Amino acid sequence: MLRVAFFRDGPFLPPQEGGSESLFGLIKTMAQKKNTNVFLFRCYRGWDNYQLYLKQPFTTIFIKPSDFYINSRLYQHLIEKYKINVCHFDSAEAVSFQADLVGKRCLKVWEVLNVNHTLITRLGGSKKKIEKAIKYERIAGEKSDLILARSKKDKQDLVEIGIDRKKIVLYRGCITPENYQFENNRTNKKLVLFLGNMFYKPNEEAVNIIRERIIPPVVKNLPQAEFVFVGNYPKYLSQKMKKFGEKVKFTGGVVDINPILSQTRIALAPLTSGSGTRLKILVYLSAGIPTIATGLAIEGLKETIRNHLIIEDNLDKYPQLITRLFSRSIPKKKLVKARQWVERNYSWKNEADKIINHYIKSLAKIHCGPEEKNRN
Repeated sequence: MLRVAFFRDGPFLPPQEGGSESLFGLIKTMAQKKNTNVFLFRCYRGWDNYQLYLKQPFTTIFIKPSDFYINSRLYQHLIEKYKINVCHFDSAEAVSFQADLVGKRCLKVWEVLNVNHTLITRLGGSKKKIEKAIKYERIAGEKSDLILARSKKDKQDLVEIGIDRKKIVLYRGCITPENYQFENNRTNKKLVLFLGNMFYKPNEEAVNIIRERIIPPVVKNLPQAEFVFVGNYPKYLSQKMKKFGEKVKFTGGVVDINPILSQTRIALAPLTSGSGTRLKILVYLSAGIPTIATGLAIEGLKETIRNHLIIEDNLDKYPQLITRLFSRSIPKKKLVKARQWVERNYSWKNEADKIINHYIKSLAKIHCGPEEKNRN
């Protein structure tokens, strides 16, 4: 039986943004699979309502921050007590600090949500920051037994800095489509939506693009249009948009996004940087929302997603595209096909099984390495 421990610091339950929502979906889905027990090793910083964790199909162990990254004795105890055979980490830094703490008995998995050195390079980061990211990624590559990358591009970026390609397998960053209510009739809606954690630099950049190049011409030509930004955000973003008055709203993180999705006419993803998978687009399509995105925003997703979006890299054309979408309705059949595409290709119901199979194959390798094979 697989007994998987997920390590998680940062925001988690209730998940209020793409990364946490996706990870929660994976953990919950995997916990419901046969012959798989799931444990969450949760760094407890006082943010959580522990009652939410009691309702989940996995076991949560809260760990003090003072122990989370240094207490080898505690981890050895937990791994022996719960018979953990897979430790799943969600960042290079986590693997770098914690892989040695859990010992050699379990498979160490690095899930690459972003290739950090690529992301920092695209954001124009300093050489020092890029080198630091590469340092952690190389350490994580050495200490991991299995590396889950979200795209061929991400895999190649890791190989180019010296990480063993034999350890890297591809998987798809997914969502739980059934969490999002589908609605096809949007002719009476007025919201233009951007979804994402705006402390994440690529999202912050996108919001500033919307502020500077999209909102002014749209509110001039479409008096009924309103813009809503959903997700945690730096205060300066909302302050810079006060001049638009009630035309712009920042909600912060929301526990249930469906009421907002149900009022949305158009969704945006004008991303010019990033790495990994842009889960916001999968949410938009699951809800039946016509979506305008840059080509970079669909990087890491199957190429056939182009059939379900408006792809435009010229950001100055976005106001015109929004105006056009406000003037007509998208056929229901087209929106249904987009939702079905997400369900087929990017649902944890399917992808969790593939990750479990990668666990099993990798466990067989580390438990029967060359020396053991020779003895047999």
